[in-house]
Amino acid sequence: MGTCGASSAFRLYFPDHLDEHRTSVLWSNDFAEKVDASTLDAVVRLQPKGVGAERPAGTLSIGSPESVLTYRLPPVLQEFRSTFPEVDLAFRSSGTRDLIPQLEQGELDIGLVIDDAFEHPRLHIEALCEEPLSLLVRPDHPLLREPGITAEHLAGEPFLLTDVGWPYRSKLEKALANSHSAPKSIMEFTSVETIKQCVALGMGIACLPAIVAESDIAAGKLASLRWPRVDLSMRTLVVWHKDKWLSPAMSAFISMLRQRLALSRSGRGGAIRRAGINHHHRSGSSPGGRHILTPT
Repeated sequence: MGTCGASSAFRLYFPDHLDEHRTSVLWSNDFAEKVDASTLDAVVRLQPKGVGAERPAGTLSIGSPESVLTYRLPPVLQEFRSTFPEVDLAFRSSGTRDLIPQLEQGELDIGLVIDDAFEHPRLHIEALCEEPLSLLVRPDHPLLREPGITAEHLAGEPFLLTDVGWPYRSKLEKALANSHSAPKSIMEFTSVETIKQCVALGMGIACLPAIVAESDIAAGKLASLRWPRVDLSMRTLVVWHKDKWLSPAMSAFISMLRQRLALSRSGRGGAIRRAGINHHHRSGSSPGGRHILTPT
């Protein structure tokens, strides 16, 4: 339970079985003062009884950018769909800037982003796996003949980038600024796939997560520049509201993300912030759930 800005009110998250149309409600301090702490605690901790508490079911609303949804999640979704067919998944295309207010308002249950680690007073943020970024060019680009590029090499090149404020772009711009350099020109796009197609045509250099270009590089459509001694790595993060009730479906999905996208145990780090989650699992067949992609 936490305060909500200037309104000085409590936001309480209720299980979906109590009200299918609302996931949270605001109580003013005046009202809260009339309710003792044990009553408030009981309300927050209410959980469904019986079968619903054991087997994940219902709908999960998940926000994720194109790069995570297209290149990281499909194997996870395939396994989750097979294991928990009674859970419906509704996806919304969102970046970090959009996810934070959507999670705070209860519009999303879970957020997945590729970003640097960050902290937020009302959100749980957990790193799942490393995401190195690549500088992508056409396979015949002149800079590929260099054993290692510098910021000076890049300063004279056109760039094909995501919108201002997106993590990949911010990471690149910070690296260039640290070397007192800047791109020659910039074209902005909202689609990772469009950026890749334009790079393949020789229109400029892109900075994207390496995973989105693996198949293109293997097919000879794109190539990656080497920029020594510059850290262009980020992480895939899973995020949810601290006060959000962790339903069996939500717990199961987060647990599967941890299992499939877990950071290696070779010393590269672990959870930034982790809440205790029980993974409720029981095999069995049931009618298939629906999986919805809702773009913004």
